[in-house]
Amino acid sequence: MLTEERVLSFEYTTKVIPRRGTGKGSLTNSTTTDGMVDGASSLSGDIIISDLETAEEKEHSKSTSTINKIFNILFFFIITNYIFQIIYNILYLIKLLVKYNYINFSSKRVIHIKREKSMSENVRIPAVAGQFYDGDEESLKKTLENCFYDSRGPGEIPKISKGNKKILGLVVPHAGYIFSGPIAAHSFHTLGINGFADIFIILGPNHTGRGSGVSVMTKGFWKTPLGTVPINKDVGEALRRGIIDEDPTAHTYEHSIEVQLPFLQFIADKVGFNFVPICMSMQDYDTSKEVGEIMAEAIKNQDKRIVIIASSDFSHVGFNYMNMPPENMRADEYAEKQDMLAIDQILKLNPRGLIEKVHEKSITMCGYGPVAAMLTAAKKLGAIRGELLKYGTSYEVHPSTSCVGYGAIAIY
Repeated sequence: MLTEERVLSFEYTTKVIPRRGTGKGSLTNSTTTDGMVDGASSLSGDIIISDLETAEEKEHSKSTSTINKIFNILFFFIITNYIFQIIYNILYLIKLLVKYNYINFSSKRVIHIKREKSMSENVRIPAVAGQFYDGDEESLKKTLENCFYDSRGPGEIPKISKGNKKILGLVVPHAGYIFSGPIAAHSFHTLGINGFADIFIILGPNHTGRGSGVSVMTKGFWKTPLGTVPINKDVGEALRRGIIDEDPTAHTYEHSIEVQLPFLQFIADKVGFNFVPICMSMQDYDTSKEVGEIMAEAIKNQDKRIVIIASSDFSHVGFNYMNMPPENMRADEYAEKQDMLAIDQILKLNPRGLIEKVHEKSITMCGYGPVAAMLTAAKKLGAIRGELLKYGTSYEVHPSTSCVGYGAIAIY
């Protein structure tokens, strides 16, 4: 009888190997001098493992171990490289924050976010102060100054003057000032040296999904670290009709309109102005056309100077936006190629062509509806041409596999 059996797995076959023992029928796993296994004849049908098979098994085990070691080394290298990339990006971002005065290590506070409760129901507190731009007055003024003097900016802070160009509309980006501020500064510089305005209608896309499809606010104030800006009630009421509803909830956390106000406050200095915000989540052509026609009619009935600002970034390209560029093309190169197709339609004052091109070429421009509405109104008010003041991308600030395009455009 067998005193013990050991089960081994070899090439997907279960093999019974009897050990040397005492008694009738005991087997051995050692090889005799004539090459036969002791006791092999005592149990017919048993599987016999030769020295050759054992050697092959050891060799297979050794190869597997080597492969596992190589795999572990590669895995460690990939993870380490990934961690270094994250650390590099964090350090680079901190460097930018320090450069643009978002972080001041000499101050008792690192980032000051001023989020006060509203003084009344009619005061909208800033949603992105301390995030898209500085949260305190002193730092914000310094950042805005840097935007104008930055190498990508216009090179000077404008002095309000009459100028010789009648601006009817502007396209201005709305990303964090660190990335798009110098590009936006070109639009506000051109506005400043060509008469500024008494009233601004600022249109922006709805990123939050809150509120009505096209939402206006007709009363109250918007607060920023530089003070409060009043909403023009008369113009607001004139705009509140048709497709445009009054719905403050659409504006509560939306940044695309808010980020334009500090620029206007900064260049206005002591010149007073007010505004009306319109937030658009519906951006089809029919909606944009109706909004534009309503704006044009409201402006015609006013005796004050009104300029329409369309807040929009252009293409969002790369892994971060699930919109990969073609092979052998950098994210910023693809963004610019796409954006010039849209900008061409804007300079042609073609709102329908802009929306069609955006859909046809899958241009990931977030505020094409507000821009189309602005173009519609501007044409009805006598616009004859557009001018690209400056184009840039976030890649210029932070080279990466993802980037966003920005354009400053004036409509005369």
